[in-house]
Amino acid sequence: NPERYILGILCDGRTYYETKTTRDREIVQPNVLRMLKWRVMRVYSIDWYENRERVLSQILEELKSAESGKSDKEEEDKALYVFDDAKIKNSGISDDIMRNKAMKPYKESNISVVVDKDAFNPYTERNVSIVKRILKVEQPATESYLCKRFAKVIGFGHAGANVQRAVSYALSGLYRDPLSVDGVYSYWLDAESAREYKSYRAPSPRSITEIPAIEIANAIREVVEEEFSLPKDKIPTIAARKLGFSSAGAKICEVINMVLQRLENDKVVVVNNGSVSLTN
Repeated sequence: NPERYILGILCDGRTYYETKTTRDREIVQPNVLRMLKWRVMRVYSIDWYENRERVLSQILEELKSAESGKSDKEEEDKALYVFDDAKIKNSGISDDIMRNKAMKPYKESNISVVVDKDAFNPYTERNVSIVKRILKVEQPATESYLCKRFAKVIGFGHAGANVQRAVSYALSGLYRDPLSVDGVYSYWLDAESAREYKSYRAPSPRSITEIPAIEIANAIREVVEEEFSLPKDKIPTIAARKLGFSSAGAKICEVINMVLQRLENDKVVVVNNGSVSLTN
């Protein structure tokens, strides 16, 4: 009906949580709206996430009920707001977004190489070959995480100075991803491997500082794509879960926010009134 709204949908957003008591949230607010002649229904976010199709069906039923309960005067305008199942389905509104579609499992290379620790020379083509074999399965990877993996593959207890020299020497001939976090870069076998990379991997044994910035960026993009628009301060928590972290501590939030700022600077996302959305 172009003259007025016929249904109000109450959601458990920021206003809901800022309301002091359960009575105010669940009883007072809906009743005040009903006194003002609003027809209202409640939709909880957990129901929306778990079964969006069911919630949409409930909304549609409520709309039909609102339609059938109009006064005689409003019945004259019935044709202005007829709800048709087929039209709604064809509009795409009921198409559920596939969540975490960019998530991939983290796969470790299963190679093992016997190395003489006492005679280990970091500057050899053999070491370059080992690093490439690791990257073939695990790219992209940060230098620090590659050092850990290289040390494990050759049987060293930790990534000491010689391991770091060997990995650094090998990386000099590989492709460095242009996206970095606080000066920490990640590496690929070649530029072709990095082209059109839209994924992220979780869970994994990596810390937040060992996850390539491109993966963090892809997780953030997916968060914004799924939610269409959401408060900027909510992104680190949701992105952290996608990346396999049960909670978003200070360091995790710091790193994710740095990548988010880079995406904003590059105009991949836009921030309006504190809410983030994709630019295209």
